[in-house]
Amino acid sequence: MLKTVRALAIVIAVFLALPLAGYAADDYAKKYGVELTLGGSYYNLADVNDFVADQDFAAVDPDKIHMGTQIGVSLLYRPKAHFGWQVGYSKLFAGVPGSEQKFSHEAILTSKGASRVSTAEQRVSGSETFAIAMLYTYTGPVELSVGAGPALYSATLDRTVVLYQSAGINAPANPSGFSDASGWSLGLIAKAGLELDLTPYTGLALEVGGRLAKVAKVKYTFPDTPDTEKIVMMNSYSNSSLPVDLSGGFARLTLRKYFNPASGWRDPRKD
Repeated sequence: MLKTVRALAIVIAVFLALPLAGYAADDYAKKYGVELTLGGSYYNLADVNDFVADQDFAAVDPDKIHMGTQIGVSLLYRPKAHFGWQVGYSKLFAGVPGSEQKFSHEAILTSKGASRVSTAEQRVSGSETFAIAMLYTYTGPVELSVGAGPALYSATLDRTVVLYQSAGINAPANPSGFSDASGWSLGLIAKAGLELDLTPYTGLALEVGGRLAKVAKVKYTFPDTPDTEKIVMMNSYSNSSLPVDLSGGFARLTLRKYFNPASGWRDPRKD
């Protein structure tokens, strides 16, 4: 998370340093731009929420996380006043940054004669890289936009499991646990928004939308066998793989700044 905050600070500094938009009579101020986004998401993480490390966990209601946050940056290009493209990247977090972002089970495996609490914890994060085709319409100082497009999604899953199988015997350090299990898939993103002009070159938008972002399989390796990938399974007693489904709805605030590239940027000889 700290690395993400540092990267966002660098992006904001570049954002503020961009030249203001200047345009000729046959052009318009919003042809080129960049945007920063911050928002909240709802994720369809039912399978991750329902993971149990042992059948004795099945009757225990786990802590569940469906909400999360997202931050991102996009480049804007509008070859026409009412049509354009947004190409960008968003980091997706499950849970609220600064709090415990984990799904957890706790149970005493009494059927196995254990007397100490066993635990299973999982943490999820992801990202999306997208290209959205946008339609725009003007209504005075407020602009309405709608769009959709393909996206590439990644998901990362960490798991820590400590099982006490019998009384008086220490649990293994981390049976069936792993770090940085990852996977990716193609998906879709769609959104609609209203943008308010703060200045002729800056806008603030409220956007809502949804994404289809199911990563069907995530894989991991152990340090001693780095060339052998293992698929994360649904449960210890299941033969099905565990998907990480980041599909769901989102709402976010978007700050946009429009600029004009230096004259002759396509052909330096024109400078």
